[in-house]
Amino acid sequence: VTVTPTGETQTFEESNDTLDTASATQLNTDTPNLNLAGEIGNNDFGNQDIDLYRLDLREGDQLTADINTNDNSSFDSVLRLFDSFGQEIARNDDAPSFNSSSSQEGDSLLEFSADTPQTYYLGVSGFGNSNYNPSQENSGSKGSTGPYNLALTLTSTGSENPSNDTISQSIDASSPLAED
Repeated sequence: VTVTPTGETQTFEESNDTLDTASATQLNTDTPNLNLAGEIGNNDFGNQDIDLYRLDLREGDQLTADINTNDNSSFDSVLRLFDSFGQEIARNDDAPSFNSSSSQEGDSLLEFSADTPQTYYLGVSGFGNSNYNPSQENSGSKGSTGPYNLALTLTSTGSENPSNDTISQSIDASSPLAED
């Protein structure tokens, strides 16, 4: 798996098949757009391979996860989002992307608004392998395989948390003016 935040490239080993081994992304307010290149089927699990990514979101954060494949790819993706306990909270299969250069029918698009600050996990798998257990490797069914690009976008609407939001915390802006 390769992560590309604004020109940088980072490669992860293919061991991101469980929540415990999920690839940590650098998605945050300073790096709100990431492009990841991965492949389903490139390990010993073959067509039962999944890729999991760790995302730390704050309350109000909006996540867009957009799978794009090239026109020659037969990879049919499924995106699943899990909470910190491994419970599925969102899923998408075969939604054409709204702003991608590819509009492959098998590409997935998932949009999510975090209502609690926590660690979330985004799973990429092939169609046919959409009911895997994210806590156990090689737990799913045979699914589609192939390379993919995953565009992650974070829109943060979380509070700025300043210390002067109430009257009792207000800053006294009056000061004596110097007289000439």
